Amino acid sequence: MGQGLLYCEEICKQKSEKHMIYVCEYDGQADDRRLQERAEALLLSFQKKCGSERQRAKLRQRILARLLLDFALRKEYGCSLTDLGLTIGADGKPESTLRPDIRFNISHCDTACACMVGAHETGIDIEGKFLYRENLARRICTSGEWAVFQSLDAKERATQLHFLWSLKESCVKWDGRGLAYGMQRIDLRGCLPLVLRPGESRMAGAWVPDEAEQPGHGGGQGGTAGRPGICERTGVKNSSVPRSCRLWLQNKEMYTLAVCCEEIPADGPYDIKETELLG
Repeated sequence: MGQGLLYCEEICKQKSEKHMIYVCEYDGQADDRRLQERAEALLLSFQKKCGSERQRAKLRQRILARLLLDFALRKEYGCSLTDLGLTIGADGKPESTLRPDIRFNISHCDTACACMVGAHETGIDIEGKFLYRENLARRICTSGEWAVFQSLDAKERATQLHFLWSLKESCVKWDGRGLAYGMQRIDLRGCLPLVLRPGESRMAGAWVPDEAEQPGHGGGQGGTAGRPGICERTGVKNSSVPRSCRLWLQNKEMYTLAVCCEEIPADGPYDIKETELLG
């Protein structure tokens, strides 16, 4: 696994509440013995012989993501993943029966894994960079978003598709609906195109789950590259939906990280720290 670079970004701090993002970047060469030892300590399944190398890689990613969550819980709350009493909630998301005050979400890809812990529901997605696929763009875009795509050159379409996928996945993970809900039902045309160079992060827009038709929200209409757009979303299962969720996006060379959360400040700065996950 090499050094297993780990950094966290404190994206929100209000009174005694805070939300933390933790990210672990890895080189894919995790030490199976050390990984198994850590996995067993958390009662996670890890089989050395689990089929193809791709399956093994996916298993490593899932375990590393959970180890990262355990690391975050210890740092922020002084408890372990095993202390949560995990169950699947009515909204389809894992939740804690013993620490209902802790909300969390995890994600992983080929190059990194991420988690977020805090006091409010959150959705997080970390996505390795991929090539532009028009069939994928047509599948996840609303008609308004597709119209924006038609005005872009090939390189910029690829960039915007990657941003859009990560943002929309963070939305559907927020309340547990998942990809089956249909990304084309979330309209983010108001914040396209997003201008974000590698290494930069910014607020990307606002998500209004059940209020897309309220005056002043616009239901995804309008917006410019420099101003947050509105995402239209109806029929959420979570009964405690907030007035709106903010969307935050970070563009890294190897991946994109997107967060959907109720309490994220519009302005930074963001505190970045580094350590080792399997040190």
